[in-house]
Amino acid sequence: MADDHQKKNLLMWVVVIGLTVLILAVWFFNLKNIWRANTGAIVDVDDSEWQKFKMEWRQATEGIGENLETFQPESTSTPLEMEREEAIPISESPADTIILEPSKPAPTNCPEYINCMPTVGTEPRPCNIPPGCEDITVIAY
Repeated sequence: MADDHQKKNLLMWVVVIGLTVLILAVWFFNLKNIWRANTGAIVDVDDSEWQKFKMEWRQATEGIGENLETFQPESTSTPLEMEREEAIPISESPADTIILEPSKPAPTNCPEYINCMPTVGTEPRPCNIPPGCEDITVIAY
């Protein structure tokens, strides 16, 4: 049994060392070609397509610039502002000024934050935000 294990171990080492030598040999023989200039790959490039593209691009960008100078928006109001203008009559006199008040007042006894940091040896702290304080109170961890 031990003899069989030694043969498998020896075979594994031979294969690993053989693959390492093979990879290093391929890498070494490839090094001589790495600094050589590849002159056969240089091909005469037809520059007419590039010039055509540049000309079309220049014409398109000039057209955009001209259109921006002559562009006049139809209205300066957004749809939301237009709905608001229709719903609320605008008047210059202070007596007609509409004051919007919230439907229910904000509670004044809301804490700024609730400390939910765990502590050692004590009961867990309740981390419940009081009703009505959802937008005011922040949970701190």
